[in-house]
Amino acid sequence: MTTSSKIEDVDFWPETQLISSPKNRFFMSQNFKILFLLKQGKGSHAKGRPIYVRVTVDGARAEWSVQRNCEPDKWDQKKGRRIGNGDESKSLNSFLDAVQGKIFDVQKEYTLKNIPITAEIVRQSILHEKKNQYTLISVYQYHNDQFKELVGIQYSPGTYKKFKGALKSLVNFLQWKFKKEDIFLNEVNHQFITDYEFYLKSVQKMQDNSSVGNIKKLKKVIRICLANGWLEKNPFINYRIQLQQTNRNYLLQDDSTLY
Repeated sequence: MTTSSKIEDVDFWPETQLISSPKNRFFMSQNFKILFLLKQGKGSHAKGRPIYVRVTVDGARAEWSVQRNCEPDKWDQKKGRRIGNGDESKSLNSFLDAVQGKIFDVQKEYTLKNIPITAEIVRQSILHEKKNQYTLISVYQYHNDQFKELVGIQYSPGTYKKFKGALKSLVNFLQWKFKKEDIFLNEVNHQFITDYEFYLKSVQKMQDNSSVGNIKKLKKVIRICLANGWLEKNPFINYRIQLQQTNRNYLLQDDSTLY
């Protein structure tokens, strides 16, 4: 959310970090921060300024109004709470405590599922917008983190390097095509795949088989999403992958099981 109004940032909750445990070994450590703040703008009036909550995950943030107001002179900037012990202060602060609790409930839900979370996912979950939607880059990174743990056990370092390169090309494609760092899984459709193929060949100047390799890696990630119920429709259903004939006479075992 962007605004031209002056923003007063209030650090409410100290930065917390999710640490991987043996049970949760593949979950990425994520910096998770919550701030309550007053914003001066369209919602400001005689009864005070609107209160917003801002969630920041690994540097990316999302914020929304909690539909409450507070006078600036009665706002504790350090605590992110209304000053005082009167009924009005207790009522507002109790409401903000409940908002905080719901946010941490969403964080906990994704942690238990061993799935990376984004600030936008938190916002949409709280506001009941596109609930439980996952994003393409976060899931792809989750796949790569798991893959890395199996290097030397099931996969070779070279194959892991290829997946890292494929993810990088996908991130660059999103910037080139959509000016975004990530998109929701349900935004991946047949046109997305064909546009990605076009980008790989025209912008990154990849040969046919190199571009096909990146698309096959994307297809593997999409299959994981379908299997886990994170995506309802298969965007590859009408897409045909064709490899050009080469002189390569063998295929490494870990490569042959990827697709």
